[in-house]
Amino acid sequence: MTYERLRELFSYNQTTGQFTNLTTRNNKALSGSIVHGAKSPRGQLNMSVDGTKVMYHRAVWMYHYNTIPKLLVHVDGDKTNNCLDNLLEVSHYSQAPLVLVAAIA
Repeated sequence: MTYERLRELFSYNQTTGQFTNLTTRNNKALSGSIVHGAKSPRGQLNMSVDGTKVMYHRAVWMYHYNTIPKLLVHVDGDKTNNCLDNLLEVSHYSQAPLVLVAAIA
């Protein structure tokens, strides 16, 4: 997954937190259709980029910042809410609870 490839395949809506397909790649990925993703056992959404399963929230981050984060947390605790302003990069998972408490306060 690269920044360039994500921008070639998808557009991203910051309000809904969803990708939309820009091209038709198969009968499930039609141009103009929303990429809903599939929920993992951990509650996060996965999506496919060129046949490779990637975490939806990591693709969102890459789409905007052209970097792959080490660790992202969903600020509101909803792992399906992939709005950019709901994603926060942290350096270590032990920071996540502190970040979430500060965001709620």
